[in-house]
Amino acid sequence: MTKKLTFTLIFMAVLAVHVLAQDASSFMITVTRDGSGAIVTGYGGSARDVIVPANIQGLPVKEIGVKAFRTSKITSVVIPEGVTIIGDAAFQNSEFLHSVTLPDGIKTIGREAFHGCSALTAITLPNSITEIGVTAFANTALKSITWPTGVSVISDYIFRECSALETVNLPEGVITIGQGAFYRCSALVNITVPATVKNIGNLSFNGCVSIPLGARVPIQRAGYRGSF
Repeated sequence: MTKKLTFTLIFMAVLAVHVLAQDASSFMITVTRDGSGAIVTGYGGSARDVIVPANIQGLPVKEIGVKAFRTSKITSVVIPEGVTIIGDAAFQNSEFLHSVTLPDGIKTIGREAFHGCSALTAITLPNSITEIGVTAFANTALKSITWPTGVSVISDYIFRECSALETVNLPEGVITIGQGAFYRCSALVNITVPATVKNIGNLSFNGCVSIPLGARVPIQRAGYRGSF
């Protein structure tokens, strides 16, 4: 092996280690108000496939803070057990993010949390979730969604302009479909509105041109008066 080739291989190995390097020091944190845990407020690492540690600086990670990964270049993220809150705009406009793993036990996904994550094609929402904020998944590439059984309100514009969204599974217990919830989801063809739905907001299905006539009947029975 020549010296030049040896140097090249060593350089590439060092570069690979640098690109993949990730440890707890890559994450900025603050302490929760009660001092019992950590809130991740930022990420300064070079790894693009991110695994958030369960403990940082001796504290259990309990929240992903507001705008913590906003506009980041990460491609995937695994959020550990123990995290119960994803803050507002936590991953907003992270355009390369295509894979998100959420823990069982998570309770809240904030406003605009994944808004503009244009590479995000799938996400599993645990049934432990009780609240998802407005426009949380707007302008993503989600293809299907199964709504968690613990959330009775589908927030305003939550899936706005998700043009790849084809299938939505809504469980019994959903009461309200917010304003513009599925606005301009032009590929949406499979959606079942349960009998528990009592309120459907303006523009909820406006621009959903692919919904077949048969599926529109229960939507209209639930009170929707807008155009598709």
